[in-house]
Amino acid sequence: MGVEWSPDGRILASCSLDGTICFWNSDPTSSQTLIGKIERAHSGFINGLAWDPLGNFLSSQSDEGNC
Repeated sequence: MGVEWSPDGRILASCSLDGTICFWNSDPTSSQTLIGKIERAHSGFINGLAWDPLGNFLSSQSDEGNC
């Protein structure tokens, strides 16, 4: 459903219809690999993601109305 680059461009977060958030290593000198996953982060579809300006926190928005 959506992707969001971390402010430093090193991590790509992706969200899906099943409520999962995945974190991907985007270092161009290595292979892009899954480095973390939050399963069932929401009970509804995840519609969007946003990093804080320092890249310490990631917020997610879902059909269920929780963040």
